[in-house]
Amino acid sequence: MKWIGRIFLILLLLLAGFLAVSAGLAYVAGQYWREAALAERVERLDARFQTAVMDRIDASTFDDEDCLWIGEARDIAAGLFLENSARRIEIELAEREACGVRLGEDELRSRRIEIEQFPWSFGYQPVPSAFLQDTAEAAMGLLTADADGVLRYQYAQRRRGLLPRTSILSEVPEHIDIEGILTRFLSGEVNQRRFHAQAAAEAFRRNADRRDLALSFAHHPNGSIQRWAWHDLNHASWIDMEAIWQRYLIWRWHPGEGAQPFALAHSYNDLYESPDTRENLRTAVARGHDEATRAFLDNGWDGQGEDRNGDGIAWNDPFSTPYWWAVHAVRLDDPAFASDLDAAMAHLEAEGCADHARAVGEAWRGLLADFWSDHSHVDALIRERPDCAGPSQDTAPDSEQSDSRFDDPLHGLPELMIALDLSL
Repeated sequence: MKWIGRIFLILLLLLAGFLAVSAGLAYVAGQYWREAALAERVERLDARFQTAVMDRIDASTFDDEDCLWIGEARDIAAGLFLENSARRIEIELAEREACGVRLGEDELRSRRIEIEQFPWSFGYQPVPSAFLQDTAEAAMGLLTADADGVLRYQYAQRRRGLLPRTSILSEVPEHIDIEGILTRFLSGEVNQRRFHAQAAAEAFRRNADRRDLALSFAHHPNGSIQRWAWHDLNHASWIDMEAIWQRYLIWRWHPGEGAQPFALAHSYNDLYESPDTRENLRTAVARGHDEATRAFLDNGWDGQGEDRNGDGIAWNDPFSTPYWWAVHAVRLDDPAFASDLDAAMAHLEAEGCADHARAVGEAWRGLLADFWSDHSHVDALIRERPDCAGPSQDTAPDSEQSDSRFDDPLHGLPELMIALDLSL
């Protein structure tokens, strides 16, 4: 009778395993199906929005009012990941050479081909195909007891309300009433700046959550989970100042400082410093990160600080200038930099920029103290003296692609991008 009991136990274990895998697969499939349904909804809204904007373009005289509205429509489409609308608007303006949008023939031809072959984004896959692929990958993870940790990490993401970066719809802001925003924009109730400021505030919150999650897995014993966490930290570092700083600290880690974060993910090249890392550090300075700001100021207003840039940061972006050094020294108001600030101000005085730098520094301190308010006046203040606030060197425009948005001498200035986000 023992063999009957053993067979019964084996069958029971097989049934339990089957039920566990089935339940897990059903859960994963349900999550991906929800994302697929959201993707289809976004595609329908994209088509509706595109039709409305194309009607406006067809009837447009392309005066200042029309160009402002069309430009805002393009930016809102991009902000809501209505990729087809954003790309189509760009092509229509370029074909008509309207509103300052100019594209070379090769670039325009390439974009036409791209939008014909891939009318929707979402990884350039039809939604049903993406859904089936994602579900199949999840099933393999379940059958192998999730050896690479993907499902475990994605579960942790979902507990924090974050969509996985690998999902078919990882970037669409699910929390936003997309249809409501589009309706209010088309009716004139909301403009692009107000939408962008609200979206930016939510993006800051989401990326802070993504950064915290990633850092909590920085020493996980599973290297694959560390890799997924590193990708999340890397993604958050495009906007979250602490993620930017932590990414830099990981890059400059030295033996003797304890266990290295993400040590098991070292085979990935993006762990090493890139120009993006250095440029993003300037964004962290602009956003008011104290440690990044002190590292910036430690190099001296002329880039010849006591440590001769020994902190390892190459502050060589076009806006790491004596002017912006002085602005952030005023804003931080740290006595340690008082003598250097006096020297910087003497230098700027000779250029007629000292008073303006001090005014912007004080205004920036107020902006950071009350970040999510309307700071249109700071945007206007910076623009008063583009000769002072501008880059250290001019960049030649791309001969194949030009756009009036990039004719602004302050284009790419991190502080200005923040001030624009907050110009409600």
